[in-house]
Parts: sequence; C-alpha cells; structure tokens
Amino acid sequence: HMHTLDGLEVSLLLPHCLVFKTEVKQAVHNKAQHAVSLFRVFPLTLSAPLLSIWEQILSDLPPGAQASVDGFDSALKAFVASYATEEDCHDLTQQLCLPKKPRTLAVQQFYYRLRELNGYVQWLPGNKPALLEEQIKQTLYNSMPPAWRDCFVDSGVSLGKSRPLPLFS
Repeated sequence: HMHTLDGLEVSLLLPHCLVFKTEVKQAVHNKAQHAVSLFRVFPLTLSAPLLSIWEQILSDLPPGAQASVDGFDSALKAFVASYATEEDCHDLTQQLCLPKKPRTLAVQQFYYRLRELNGYVQWLPGNKPALLEEQIKQTLYNSMPPAWRDCFVDSGVSLGKSRPLPLFS
C-alpha cells in the first residue's frame, strides 16, 4: 500500500519513486514479472497531474521498453527529470559534502540517511557522481563535533585511510 503522490517537490517525489520500486520488487517474487508490475502499479500511486506527465513519458519510450526493469528505470529518471534540475543534483551533492549531524539523531541513523541521500544522486539530472563508500565515511567523520572526532581518534579506530579523501574528483 502506498499513498498517492501529489506533490511536485523533489524531496517527496524521489523517495516516493524509489520506495515504490523497492516495495514492488519485494512483493513480486517472480523476477520476470517485475517490469510488468512496476509499469502497471506505479501510475496508481500518482495524482492526476503527475499521471499525465507519466503517461507522456511512457508514450515517448522506445518500443519494448515497458518489458524491462531497465525501461522502467529510464522512464522513472525521465519522470524525475521533469521536476528536478541539475541544480537540484548540485545542491544535494553539496549537502552531502558538508552535512551536520543533528544532536538528537543517532550516529547510525545519520549514516543511513547519508547513504540514502547519496543513492538519490544517480536519479537526478546531471552528471555528478555519488560518493564512494570511503567518502561517505569521511563525510560522516567530518560532520561530527570536534570532541567526538577526538574520541574516535583516541579509540584507535581508523577510517581506513590516513588522510582525508577528496569528496569529488
């Protein structure tokens, strides 16, 4: 069960699309039926204005694209791109480079949130790369208060590298 997406904000649209995709893949055990299920059910989760955009995207797909998960991914990227811009991708990557952990959020939850946001990068228009795992760890470390970083260093644990990693090459 999914709610109907009716907002145009990328912060709502992208999570909706990716959660939908994950839930369908978990619910449909026959991999051969994934594409059919994705294409058939996704429109049911969209409000009328969003549905009209989706239908236009489907009409622009090459023949046979609706028979594969890759075709759904391409359609989903086009759908996201109809509301998102390269600037949104740039903004997200900048947020990933300089995050601040909220005091009330557990470190593990913060790490998972960084990974989730990093996963969104590939779905947004533009050619910004997602962070590598080492870069996510470095970002997590850099986002902690100095006292926490001191305790981390004192504990003898390392990030696996002796120097900070560049976030983007």
